[in-house]
Amino acid sequence: MSIKTKFKRWFFQDMPQEATWDEWRDWEDKARKKKVRWFLADTFPFWCWKTFINPFEKAKSWLRYRTVDRYHTIKTTLKPGYYDMDTRLLYAMFDMLVDFVELEKAWMNVVFTKRKPWSGWGRTHWWRSRIEGLSYLEWEIGLGDPNLPEEERHEQQAKNAQEIKYLYTWWKDVRPNRPDPAKVSGWDNVCDKWNILSDKDNFEEKKSEVDAALKKQDEIEKEYEDEDTRMMKRLIDVRKALWT
Repeated sequence: MSIKTKFKRWFFQDMPQEATWDEWRDWEDKARKKKVRWFLADTFPFWCWKTFINPFEKAKSWLRYRTVDRYHTIKTTLKPGYYDMDTRLLYAMFDMLVDFVELEKAWMNVVFTKRKPWSGWGRTHWWRSRIEGLSYLEWEIGLGDPNLPEEERHEQQAKNAQEIKYLYTWWKDVRPNRPDPAKVSGWDNVCDKWNILSDKDNFEEKKSEVDAALKKQDEIEKEYEDEDTRMMKRLIDVRKALWT
């Protein structure tokens, strides 16, 4: 309960804890007739907020969104250097997904388990946790359990959480460990072999080995690119579920 609500309730003991829209409107119509109390409980506090507090809150928000919570910017894990747009798009999308899981979902897990962090402000802004984020996703996935009562079951939320977890683990665990196309295709071995032989020795043998290795390497790289594209599309499809 906010301080404003507590203050108003102190003046109006009959103020309901909860009510429908019509019930709130009826109560407010009656409360407004008590002009002095309404002025002290609502009109004057609102004037104070608008005159003194709101300008400060606006200034604080202006500073916050330009220093700490820079939601208009995207940070990637790419090392400094030149990258084509497709690579920048890929990393921007999935690094944001990582932040969503390790920051936002992780914080939700802490909040709803009532485990207070060592520093509320610091943990919200700087602290991240893969374990806490995945733990919250597992809880959401469990909401699709058919054994749960109907009012506790949320199948769409469970499906979204499952997809988010899959995409997160693919980016963090699967993709970084994909075999190097140059090694798997045999291209590295061909290059090592070429360094030993002279340019004129076994030209036909070299050409056939090179062509086969390059073809295999191209096929593997194409498979990886297609996989990246599929995962990007899946992330786009689930983007509406990326909120806390």
